[in-house]
Amino acid sequence: MERGELSGDKFINDIASMTEDIVKSHNAPKPEFAGLFIKSGAKKTSNSLGACPRCGSPVREGGRGFFCDKQDCGFKIWKANKFFALKRKPPDAPLVTELLKNGRCAVDGLYSEKTGKTYSAVIVMDDTWDKFVNFKLEFGKGGGKK
Repeated sequence: MERGELSGDKFINDIASMTEDIVKSHNAPKPEFAGLFIKSGAKKTSNSLGACPRCGSPVREGGRGFFCDKQDCGFKIWKANKFFALKRKPPDAPLVTELLKNGRCAVDGLYSEKTGKTYSAVIVMDDTWDKFVNFKLEFGKGGGKK
């Protein structure tokens, strides 16, 4: 194609044909790599942290957050959640487990952007069934745990 010996359409068609042949001839992973793929209907390997407050399915930890097993449910708590980032307290499995169980979790060491100091408060999961799960703080409920 670079030397003008092949048209753009012919080049694209050849690439598409080659890709189709590769997919057809390699429809199963090599045995040594089979463990990297999750089979349809296979059980998830990570432990459930609790029941999804929206649909009751298990919530599990993933690389970037905590997600409901039922994909169309939409419940997720991102590890890079802005609320937790501003408080300098990223969500972890024990905190999410407590939030799923009780809807709230007492936490120490939350950062105040105004004062630059840390404080204790109760984080309350305020899920409005919107796209995102929201959180709010309650004060005067006793010391934190985390």
